[in-house]
Amino acid sequence: MVIGLNYSDPTRFRSDVFINVGNPIALADFKEKYNPESFETVEELTDLIQKRMAETVIITEDEEEDTLVKQVEILYKNQLFEELVLDSKAQKDEFDLIKQIVTAVRYFEHHRPTLFKSLQIKMSNYLDTLHKLRLSDEIFTQTQHLSSHLRSTLGLLILGLPVYLFGLFFNYLPYILPSKMARLISTDISYRAPLMMTLGIFTFPLFYGFQLWSFQSIFQQPWLTLGLAVFLPISGFFVLWYWGKLTRLSQVWQATRLFRQRSSLMQTLSGERTAIFQSLNEAKALYLKVGE
Repeated sequence: MVIGLNYSDPTRFRSDVFINVGNPIALADFKEKYNPESFETVEELTDLIQKRMAETVIITEDEEEDTLVKQVEILYKNQLFEELVLDSKAQKDEFDLIKQIVTAVRYFEHHRPTLFKSLQIKMSNYLDTLHKLRLSDEIFTQTQHLSSHLRSTLGLLILGLPVYLFGLFFNYLPYILPSKMARLISTDISYRAPLMMTLGIFTFPLFYGFQLWSFQSIFQQPWLTLGLAVFLPISGFFVLWYWGKLTRLSQVWQATRLFRQRSSLMQTLSGERTAIFQSLNEAKALYLKVGE
């Protein structure tokens, strides 16, 4: 049985993972024709395993192709979900869609290199500018709700600040150490998520155990210690939620400020975005026409 693990972000703790189970491989078929004096059957089985693995995971040929696929995902994936009537929350639909994006990108890379390079430059320039301005592309689809979102989120963050500070203090070290150690162990981004998960299995119990032992030694209150044991992991999850909201709030505030103070810059970015989507729509039409 071939099983593929597809992480939404291999560098981020608690990122989504899609476990894709492929068709089973019957080893009995290979056992009958196996010859100890020849590697032919072994090579045939290896090739089959490699083929089945390629069916269960997202594979890009090089960093340039991988970058363009991610850029198309960021900008165009939601529109494709709507046009193809797919469920954006269904991991299987998302996996199949990204597979198609990879195939399309590979087609343009090999058969339409000029268009491939043009799209690459346009999207890279646009997304690099957004990154420097600390913005996300979603800002341009939610301009009418920025102010109301800013007010409502700010209230939630003010109320949750004490819990955030508590959770950050008690969870930061066991959270950050697996990430730092994984970077030292491997430079391959695809291995970081499983490494961080494995290391976290040890760091969190060790740090929680030490904190609970210290708390009990100082206060000598078993029920309070038990309450702390329950609250420690809850506060850790709250920190992750709070940080996501805080990051989003920062982007909304930045976008609101730029729309008011540097409207010409935002109009330029909006124009670049429109041009990119026009090019993507044309490339999609061309790719679909080739596939007919």
